[in-house]
Amino acid sequence: MALNHFPNNSGLASSMQSFIQMLLFALLSGLVAPLLFDSALNLAYGVMAGLLVSLICWVFAQG
Repeated sequence: MALNHFPNNSGLASSMQSFIQMLLFALLSGLVAPLLFDSALNLAYGVMAGLLVSLICWVFAQG
């Protein structure tokens, strides 16, 4: 849906979307994941926090 806003530059928009997604994943993997590797409980809390953040973002995107 986001790429439909740029029909003439869909390749550029797709590339930028992929770059931003990869950048966010690299930051989370490099900064947040090492903090959670101490125990399985911390990893579970991290997954739960990610799920809640995703749900909140989805709710705001719908409304």
